[in-house]
Amino acid sequence: MTHSRWSMDAVGSTRAVGLLRIALALIIWARYAREMGLYNGVEWWSLALSIAFFAATSAMLLGLYARAATAAVGAILIYFYYGLGIGGVWP
Repeated sequence: MTHSRWSMDAVGSTRAVGLLRIALALIIWARYAREMGLYNGVEWWSLALSIAFFAATSAMLLGLYARAATAAVGAILIYFYYGLGIGGVWP
């Protein structure tokens, strides 16, 4: 039995991973919620990005489609950093 085969067949609690996902959503809110508030949307794309951000992080927090929500949050954060230049340091 190889290592990768063992890890795919392992059975155990996913509680720790769920708690990490919840903590990550709260940390992301603490860092980006002020910049992404719906009141900051002066253009349609900014408003759409804010709605997508809060929808994806809320789904991530609640565990609704957790894998897809986490991937969406990751894509949004990559766009924040490279597309808009938001991130990196605390204000």
